Amino acid sequence: MTSLKHKNFLKRELQILFLIGVVILAVWLGLLARENIFIQGVVSSYGYGGVFLVSIISGFNIVVPVPTAAFFPLFAVSGLNPWLTVFVIAVGVTLADAASYFVGKFGRRLVPLSTEKTIVRMEKLRNRVHYLPLIVLFFFAAFIPFPNEVLIIPMAFLGYRMRHLLLPVSLGNATFNTLAMLGTLNLFKLL
Repeated sequence: MTSLKHKNFLKRELQILFLIGVVILAVWLGLLARENIFIQGVVSSYGYGGVFLVSIISGFNIVVPVPTAAFFPLFAVSGLNPWLTVFVIAVGVTLADAASYFVGKFGRRLVPLSTEKTIVRMEKLRNRVHYLPLIVLFFFAAFIPFPNEVLIIPMAFLGYRMRHLLLPVSLGNATFNTLAMLGTLNLFKLL
């Protein structure tokens, strides 16, 4: 049992180190792109379509979350409008969240019938506190730099409708990316 705890602890440490490495790489690329017309050209040639694809991929990544927002300085020095970039990233991450919703929804069908009693209990709980998880989802998406799938998949499994989840997760993603953009760009100016 101790070996399993040690493995999980080591795995989390490696994930955190990887994330820190990605952020350092993103800042370094942003600093490098300030003076390098080639890098600016590559980023601007992919433009908002590239940002959109990267945000979808980062939105699916539950193992080692790599926020697209870390690359705001690179996008900004490459000539991309920061506010439009926030919008594109928020839409891309929300699309990835929508796909994870369907994982939870169809995953429910794969659950053995022996757990049907547990599902009924969970649905009763959902009906009792229907809006609280939606509020938690907004704050999670807005302020916690961790994949939204952690909440969306179980909520889909419990039978929440996509139309109920879409508004809080969209607003949360937009809030998170706006704060990240403002923070990283201001930090980048200091460097």
